[in-house]
Amino acid sequence: MFNLYHSNQLDILKELMAHFIAKDPLADPFVEEQVLVQSPGMAQWVKMELAKSMGISANITFPLPASFIWKMFQKVLPNIPDKSAFNKEAMSWKLMLILPDLLEHIEFESLKHYLADDKDDYRLFQLCQKISDTFDQYLVYRPEWVAAWESGENVHADTHPWQPLLWRALVTKTEELGQSHYHRANLYDQFIASLNHPSFDAKLLPARIFVFGVSALPPRYLDALQTLGKHTDVHFMLSNPCRLYWGDLIDPKWLLKQRTMLNHNNEKLGMSNKVSASDEDTVRALFDEDDAFKVGNPLLASMGKLGRDNLALLTGFGCQELDVFVEPTSEGLLASIHRDILDLSDRSMAEFNISLNNTHDRDSSYKLPVDISDTSLEFHSCHSPMREVEVLHNNLLTMFAENPDLNPRDVVIMMPDVNGYSPYIQAVFGAIDRYDERYIPFSISDSGAQYDNPILLSFLQLLALPLLRCNVSELLSLLEVPAVLARFAITPDEFNRLRQWIDESGIRWGLDEDDATRFDLPGMKQNTWLFGLHRMLLGYAYGGDDIYQGILPYQEVQGIEAELLGKLAQFIESLLDSLILLQDPKSISDWIKLGNTLIDSFYKIDVDDEQSIKMIRDAFSHLDEQLKSASYDKAITPLVLRDYLNNALSQVGSSQKFLAGQVNFCTLMPMRSIPFKVICLLGMNDGVYPRSIPPMGFDLMANDHKQGDRSRRDDDRYLFLEALISAQSKLYISYIGNSIRDKSERLPSVLITELLQYCQQSFCIAGDEHLSPDESAERLLANLIIYHALQPFDARYFNPESPMSFAKEWLPALAPNVELREFLSEPLPALSVNDDTQEIELAELLRFYRHPTKYFFNRRLKVYFNQASLDVLDDEPFDVDNLEKYHLKAQLLETELAGGDVAQVTARLVASGSLPLGRFGQISLNKEVATVSQLAQVLTPLLTNNNDDIEVDIPLISGRLVGWLKQVYNGGLVRHKPSGFNGKDYLQVWLEHLCFCISVKNPMPTTLVHLTAGKPIVQSLKVIEASRARELLFQLLEVYSDGCCQPFALFPKTGWGWAKAMCSSSEPDEYKLRAEALLNFEGGYNRMGENADDYLQRSFPRLNDDVYGLMKASSETTLFPIFDYLEDVE
Repeated sequence: MFNLYHSNQLDILKELMAHFIAKDPLADPFVEEQVLVQSPGMAQWVKMELAKSMGISANITFPLPASFIWKMFQKVLPNIPDKSAFNKEAMSWKLMLILPDLLEHIEFESLKHYLADDKDDYRLFQLCQKISDTFDQYLVYRPEWVAAWESGENVHADTHPWQPLLWRALVTKTEELGQSHYHRANLYDQFIASLNHPSFDAKLLPARIFVFGVSALPPRYLDALQTLGKHTDVHFMLSNPCRLYWGDLIDPKWLLKQRTMLNHNNEKLGMSNKVSASDEDTVRALFDEDDAFKVGNPLLASMGKLGRDNLALLTGFGCQELDVFVEPTSEGLLASIHRDILDLSDRSMAEFNISLNNTHDRDSSYKLPVDISDTSLEFHSCHSPMREVEVLHNNLLTMFAENPDLNPRDVVIMMPDVNGYSPYIQAVFGAIDRYDERYIPFSISDSGAQYDNPILLSFLQLLALPLLRCNVSELLSLLEVPAVLARFAITPDEFNRLRQWIDESGIRWGLDEDDATRFDLPGMKQNTWLFGLHRMLLGYAYGGDDIYQGILPYQEVQGIEAELLGKLAQFIESLLDSLILLQDPKSISDWIKLGNTLIDSFYKIDVDDEQSIKMIRDAFSHLDEQLKSASYDKAITPLVLRDYLNNALSQVGSSQKFLAGQVNFCTLMPMRSIPFKVICLLGMNDGVYPRSIPPMGFDLMANDHKQGDRSRRDDDRYLFLEALISAQSKLYISYIGNSIRDKSERLPSVLITELLQYCQQSFCIAGDEHLSPDESAERLLANLIIYHALQPFDARYFNPESPMSFAKEWLPALAPNVELREFLSEPLPALSVNDDTQEIELAELLRFYRHPTKYFFNRRLKVYFNQASLDVLDDEPFDVDNLEKYHLKAQLLETELAGGDVAQVTARLVASGSLPLGRFGQISLNKEVATVSQLAQVLTPLLTNNNDDIEVDIPLISGRLVGWLKQVYNGGLVRHKPSGFNGKDYLQVWLEHLCFCISVKNPMPTTLVHLTAGKPIVQSLKVIEASRARELLFQLLEVYSDGCCQPFALFPKTGWGWAKAMCSSSEPDEYKLRAEALLNFEGGYNRMGENADDYLQRSFPRLNDDVYGLMKASSETTLFPIFDYLEDVE
């Protein structure tokens, strides 16, 4: 007998099923109970709940409806194969054989046009997949069409007449292969007829069948279950949100639209061309019609189409029904919505029962009041997916803190696509240490295997090698996979060393010189992997720095590092060999061999990786079986194989983590309507959910809708309704309500809008009953939606009176009035005191004034910060950056002043891969050559009469300053630079000038030559009397002595800018000076500050009042005197 059980709670249906199993166990204990479910997640939940109810859950199988009914076909009908020859994958490969031969028929003209330029069968493969998917829908939902087509009719195919012809060709091809002609469309009638035959043996069927929690089934499936119910007990446990019959419920928006179209000029309704649902007269007249009883609850009417159609089909059987509905016991907004849906009521309609005469006196007394502190339903508006997850983490911690009985397994978080949120989930939830009190155990379900499995991802990347540019980031990400590193015996430290070599040797993209031709570009050797590899090999073997056969040696590879270089060469060689093999079509047997070769060449497999490799090999094996079944003997192109494997591996998900006892993140999928205490929905954005997937242009069902047909959009609407009903104590909804770029408003999902509107029309905050409906609606909306800040460290989250964040890491940044802890509580002791034999090297003094703070860390503390950039450059140089320009001009200037050949410098630059390719590189080079030539013309007369180096030996109060002054011409120092002088440069020259004036009897001015805006600038430092020079030098030495004991607040960039402004203005504006100093030191929008330096960050992280005062004092001491003697030379 077919029995239908209705309940609004799955727990009740579960208890009912447990009662049947326990009260009436099967006669044979070795026979499995059959419980049909529509998802593995539901099966897992039922197992766990049955075990709780009965003490044990064993010998119960949970087939999906389609596979169960096919097994019933096998039991009832003869000669039914284990798998239909008309499954989607089998049909797609057969269609690839059949379709090309049919394209010459006039009916296939549109397909012929689409496939005209298909050179690699990729379009054909994708088209056949879509056609097979469409045919599969016909088999389930339009079996009468398929039967008519097989009998030679072309019904329902006027717009696409090729479909009946292609189906008949597919059936013929299947018969030619000797495969069964049975499919789901032609089996149902025979199956039902056999079941209805008087001589049918009911012992062939299961003794009992449960259908649990299935929201919707195709009509033919329901027919089959109903017929099975004539011979065995079929218990259909239907999750039904409403205790009243709602199979004929009509969406009021749809009804209003239809009435508008039918009654366009109806005077009674008073409708104009554009009718608004808020027009009271229209709504009143509409609901006074005969169809008023069909409107019911608007949420159920709008979102419940899928369940409504299924209910109408089930109740049409006239079967025995049992209602087991339970009234919600809790109070609050969420429970009230549950109660409204259960009773099919609509509180908002009470507004229209108020007399029109009292329009201006209407209040909100008809609305149900809810407590202002009620949090059973919350909406959170954020700026980005990352903020959604951060806000969720804080709210979950709040829930767990406020409710000790709430456990992680009681919470589920669903979103339209978990793969899109997975990185943010890992970044927020995974960043908390497991032993931190804020740690929340979590798991991510439904993510495709290739998204969270580095071996699968890297293998697909290898298969896509012919499509890749093989740039640095792509191949380094491939090499960085632990199994690949192990295969080539490269340690993590060696990998970092390789990154440095790859960057410095000029590697950017392309394996070899011919690689660019794959993208219709001319061949280019520069910046390829072989280009850099040859430089490294030559640098190790040759040892010199001269260009050899067009190759400039890269000399960083020394000694035993040659072994590491050999490993890199082996990796590149393996990629080159694989690239050749992956470009041509192959038979499936050859592809399997090549797949095994790739696995052996690139992976060293340990125990943890065996499952991943098995998944790859299983995918190849399954493809081989399908091709053999379809007798597909054509070569498979690389694009087709990659697309197939990508789809196959993406379906191997991690749904087994569902209900793993942790907070579970998963995709919003049908039949996830499992009851949880807390349900959270993320990503409820307009255009994202409900997911709108338009039907294929040739889908004949799109314009021939029938009751029971499925659509993704209807599925999503009903899924949202199920989530709303399944939340037992709290429903948390999050969406992106503002743009992260400009804070412009973004709309939430239309489902969120409908839910909010329903709440506004039906509920109000307790105490607002006297307000007008619109006013109370606005106040309720403001209470329901929480608008979050753009950043997690916003001060509003850390209000001591009502804190909203557990992220204690941001607290120091929110305490601007608390002074920063000093780097040193007191200066370190001096290195030596009153030592007459102490010598201070001039070179050390110059090094100190290049970066005083760094000098203290390096020389005194022996601390060095690695400031090497980890950025990976993937593109060949299209222009020369500022640093490269400086080095380029320095080389050109040195060569030109020495009378050398500039062409040799050019050749070295080209051989190093530093210049843009071709003419662009020549243009950049010519521009710099012209600039340097102007500078050389100014310098040449100044660099005549080269004098001997001058020894510096200056007695100090204790010890001596010793060193040498070089580049002395015409009796004076000449200092030049192929760019503008900055504060560091002026300090260096100033220090040398003081020593020069002290060490030489008749000193000459020091000349400074540099470039500003591409033009040569000449300046000079005037001669200083020896006594004054000694006084100024001793001041600098005192600074040096202090700077060796503690970080010294002398900032060459910020201090020079401040000192220059002070000395060049008679009435400097202190406010502007402070603002400019702050900008120079701490930076601003698109501008890096001086304290971005690691050493300054640790000693002077901010330019507060104290640091600013120290900077002014140090600048006055060291920089102000420079401006007294610095002058421009015409």
